Amino acid sequence: MNDIKDYRGNELKYFVIANILALLYLGKVINLQLVTSEGTYSNLIVTAINSALFSSIVYILVLISDALVSTRIKNAVVYWFFPLPGQVVFSNWKRKCQDERISQKDFLKCYKNVYENMPSKKTIHQYENVEWYKLYTKYEKEDKVYSSHRDYLMFRDMTVSTITMLILYIVIGSTIDVVPVCKNGIIYLLIMYVIVNIATHSRGKRFVNNVFACDIYNKDKSE
Repeated sequence: MNDIKDYRGNELKYFVIANILALLYLGKVINLQLVTSEGTYSNLIVTAINSALFSSIVYILVLISDALVSTRIKNAVVYWFFPLPGQVVFSNWKRKCQDERISQKDFLKCYKNVYENMPSKKTIHQYENVEWYKLYTKYEKEDKVYSSHRDYLMFRDMTVSTITMLILYIVIGSTIDVVPVCKNGIIYLLIMYVIVNIATHSRGKRFVNNVFACDIYNKDKSE
C-alpha cells in the first residue's frame, strides 16, 4: 500500500505553488505587461529574481512547517475549539442519521453497547474517539477508508499551509522589500482557508462514517 501522505509530493506541492503564483499576480509583481512593454527587460529580470526568491522562501518554509507542526496544532487550526468528528460521532448519530448509507436505527442497534457505557460529559469525547478508533484499526486498509483518510489529511494540511502562507506573506512582505503585502492577497488566502477548511470538515466526516459503513456491512454479511 502506498504512503498515505504521498500527497505532500503531489497535490500539496502544487497547491502551495499555485497560491504563491496567485499572490504574486494579485500583488502585481508578475503580469503580462512586463513581457510586452518596451524597455522593461531589466525590470523583468529583477521581477523574476524577486519572485523566485519569495517563492522559494515561502515554499520551503511551508513544507518545513507542515512536517514540524504537531497534529494537535493542525487540528486546532481546522476545528478551532470544536471537537473532532470521531469525538462526537456517536452523539451525533443518536440525534439524527449522519450518512445516507446507514439507517439511524441500524446504527443505534449495532453499537448499543457503546451507548450503554457512555461516561459523563467530562470524558465523553475521549470515550467516543477511542471506541471509533478501535473500529478504524480493523478497516484502515479498506480502500474506501484509506482513500477518505488520505483525502482528509490532504485537505487538513492544505488548510494549515494556507494559514502558514498567510503568516509568511505578511511577515516577509512587511520586512523584506521583495513582494509587497496587498489587501487582495490577504483576502485571497482567507477565502482559500475557508474553502479548504470546509472540504476538510466534509472529508473528515466522510472518513469517520466510512469506518462504520465497513463495520456494519461486514456484520451483516456474517449474520
